[in-house]
Amino acid sequence: MGKILFLFCSLLLAGCSTMSVVDEKGYLQIMGQMPRDLEAHGLPADHEALRLALSESSYPYGAVLFKQLSPSFMQGQVATYYLGETFAQTLQPRRSSFTPGKNGFTIEHMTQRVQVAMLAVCDWDGDGKREWLVSCRVVPKRGGHEKTWYLLVPEPENSSDVLKPTAVAIWDCLGLSCQLIKLKAEAIDRRKEDAGPLTEVKEFTPGEQTVTTPPEQKKETQSIEEHSL
Repeated sequence: MGKILFLFCSLLLAGCSTMSVVDEKGYLQIMGQMPRDLEAHGLPADHEALRLALSESSYPYGAVLFKQLSPSFMQGQVATYYLGETFAQTLQPRRSSFTPGKNGFTIEHMTQRVQVAMLAVCDWDGDGKREWLVSCRVVPKRGGHEKTWYLLVPEPENSSDVLKPTAVAIWDCLGLSCQLIKLKAEAIDRRKEDAGPLTEVKEFTPGEQTVTTPPEQKKETQSIEEHSL
């Protein structure tokens, strides 16, 4: 029955266009942080384009991501070491809890909260292969160092694949100071000629007028797969 449901959902998804936005609220966040990069890869970069790209879907993105998405991209980048090939396998009896969502899920661990959300279906590299643009936000229970990974997840071919994502950027916040860490600066440029430059990596602290480029050593590339921006 599970395989039949998966195939049915896949057929529904296959009938959609190459690009569609699934989660408006989550997409608004990434659109505010790296609009030019999204536009360069054929994704909405303004509110009007976002409105046209929104799509309702019955596909169980949240359940598929929970069951099949690998947390390997976080190893060495957060305090908690996640055991298990998928997020579902990281749950520990009496030490963590799981809250499902239509397009994502939340896991409460003893030390931090993990929130995963499906944002959009896209063809990031323009190679004809559909991918899922997914966010993973990690909020520690103590301290103010939050991170949000933006991931490209290969579209699953069956219900048993372990989906190993490629991290394209991290929104890194220490208190009120946030910076966008792009893991590779090169971009496939699909922009119009007058679209302007791609999003620059900057650091901004509210209350300060100075905007500076983050120091070189803050780039987090170890233990994370790189993907073209």
